Amino acid sequence: MSKSIHTTYKIFKNKSKKEIIEMCDLENLDYKVEKLIKKQQIKKEVKVARKNNMDKR
Repeated sequence: MSKSIHTTYKIFKNKSKKEIIEMCDLENLDYKVEKLIKKQQIKKEVKVARKNNMDKR
């Protein structure tokens, strides 16, 4: 598994469903969830850039 998956599991480990829902509430996000969202966006941008770079070859 990738490092990001392990980080995600670590954040949500031993949390109840109610706690997870509260952490992911869009109006009041937990800072750890915000970090995951930012990481996800960066990974998508890098993937698209890498794919576009391969198409130019």
